[in-house]
Amino acid sequence: MILIADAAPLIFLSKINRLRLITASFNAEILLPSAVKQEVLGPCAPPDEAPFLQDFISECNVIDLHDPDIFAAALSFADNCVLTLAHRKRASMVLSDDRLVRRISALEGFQSIGTLGVLIRAQKKFLLSK
Repeated sequence: MILIADAAPLIFLSKINRLRLITASFNAEILLPSAVKQEVLGPCAPPDEAPFLQDFISECNVIDLHDPDIFAAALSFADNCVLTLAHRKRASMVLSDDRLVRRISALEGFQSIGTLGVLIRAQKKFLLSK
């Protein structure tokens, strides 16, 4: 299984120190566009969350995309990279909280899940209590 990760779920789960729920909930190779890595570890990244993010990202396969396909002009460069990577690698799932990214993922035939979906999945696998 290949999972492509977008920035928002990584940011939100790092805030509660629960990034490990992604790897524990999915038996997947996690791919991350370099644009997403730059987004989450950029100058605005809170210093107390950066170590969690760096540790998680070190276990992901970071992919450089210089020429992403444009799925929607309303999407950021990083979001278009997520969708491009999902398309090129024939991903099983896209991890994103962005409604448009998830809608396009569905149209392209990819399953999608967001932060709340990860938390629910972790609870069903008894990684979190209710």
